[in-house]
Amino acid sequence: MTYTSIRPGKVWLDTEGKPIQAHGFSVFYDENRKRYCWYGENKEHTVKGGKVWTWGVRMYTSPDLYNWTDQGLIIPPTPDDLHSPLHPTYCMDRPHIIYCPKTKKYVAWLKIMAGEISQFMCVLQADVLEGPYRIVHEMYKPLQMDSGDFCLHEDRETGKAYIFFERPHFQLICATLTEDYTGVTGEYRDLGDPCIKDKSGTTFNSQITSVLKIPGKDLYIACADRWMPQKWVPMMSKQIISGMKRHFADYQPDTSPREIQPLPGVESVHNENTSKSRYVWLPIEWEGDMPRIRWRKDWRLADF
Repeated sequence: MTYTSIRPGKVWLDTEGKPIQAHGFSVFYDENRKRYCWYGENKEHTVKGGKVWTWGVRMYTSPDLYNWTDQGLIIPPTPDDLHSPLHPTYCMDRPHIIYCPKTKKYVAWLKIMAGEISQFMCVLQADVLEGPYRIVHEMYKPLQMDSGDFCLHEDRETGKAYIFFERPHFQLICATLTEDYTGVTGEYRDLGDPCIKDKSGTTFNSQITSVLKIPGKDLYIACADRWMPQKWVPMMSKQIISGMKRHFADYQPDTSPREIQPLPGVESVHNENTSKSRYVWLPIEWEGDMPRIRWRKDWRLADF
């Protein structure tokens, strides 16, 4: 099948006719090779009630942003080592890779959750985007904080790079990366909702994982996952929304420094089949300096 548009929430197949398995992902344009690169969590072995959360990081490439060719795993799992953060039973989420001009290395940050222990990062680096990657920090907590969903950003004008991450459910942190992009300095700042007419408060029932800048256009795309498409409804009831607001109004975060605990060394059973999740890509519009995201069921790059 050949695609000519982006259809948020629909099944997206690669050029071999297989569902694209690159969730919690990033997309960027490779200027040197004139191609888009999309990499993320490979869920091909994930099933409901199974013990595999993610089977490594998979990459796809495309000349047009619509049709994607599978390039295989760039960060494979370590299924024989339950004491490795890359074991497929642990919840490895949202891989993000950034190029460091100073070291000429590609640096990958992976969010890891394992059993009942707190969340942490695994940091790796490689000479080329496709790998192989070696671990620099097996278990790392930026600023001694639990780190939830996150993204990396490089300011090319200043040469500085940053990590934006959620202290789960209560705070968004922007911290400056070290010169080699494998850690953070002590410099950080504490940063509404850009989604228009999304009364559910769920980013159109999705979870944004990255923002893609289209070369040659003043166009940014908010890229997200819809993890459980079978449970999606266009609009939540007022009772559900009210309950969510009450929950977070009463939430009392633990702001104490978080120590790194050892990995549990046991396999976990995962209740959701996230391999069936779909992708929600929506254009970002601007009102002054404020980003705005509106729902579109079908759209093209030429529309902007």
